Amino acid sequence: NYSGRTGVWWHPDTAVSASIGPMAGPPRDDTPAIPLTAVLGLFGVTSELDRVDVLAGGWSHQVWRVQAGTSAFAIKQLRRARGDWWMDQLRAACKFEWAAWSAGTVAMAEPVEVEGGRGLLGELTKWSEDYVYRCHRWVSAAPCDDDPPSISRSRQVGAMVAALSALRFRSPGTTADHL
Repeated sequence: NYSGRTGVWWHPDTAVSASIGPMAGPPRDDTPAIPLTAVLGLFGVTSELDRVDVLAGGWSHQVWRVQAGTSAFAIKQLRRARGDWWMDQLRAACKFEWAAWSAGTVAMAEPVEVEGGRGLLGELTKWSEDYVYRCHRWVSAAPCDDDPPSISRSRQVGAMVAALSALRFRSPGTTADHL
C-alpha cells in the first residue's frame, strides 16, 4: 500500500521508507525488527493496524507512528549498543517520566505501560537478540522551528521545567542532578 500524503510505503507490520522531518540520522533499515503488531501487544494494544508511518529525524532509534483502530501511537525501537549502564539510566528516566505523567501537571504525551503494569520498557527477543521498545499515545503538535524561540514558546518550556522541578523526584543512581 502507498500513502501519497506522507510519501510512505506501508504494510500492517512493516514500513519501508520515508522522509519526514528536518534532521537525518545515520543510515538504517526502517523495517521493524519485530512485527509492530507484536510490539503493540506488549503494551496491551490488540486493535488491528490500519497504518504505519516511519518518522525520520532521530539519530539513534527507530520511530513509527502507528494507527490501530481509533487510537494512534508512537512506537520507538531503542538501540542497546551502549551497555548495561545505559539501560539502567533509561529505566531511571522511565520512572521519572511516569512520575511526571502521574502527577498530571506536565504537558506531555501519555506513556503506555507494558501490559500488566511492568513499566514503560517492553522487551522482545528475535533470534537471540533482545529488542527494547517504548510506546506513547500519539499527540499532534507543531515543532519549535523559531530561532530564537518565541516568548510564548519559552513560557511554555519554563512552565514545563517548573512542573518537573516541583515533582521533587529522586532516584538513587541517576545523574548528579537527579534528572
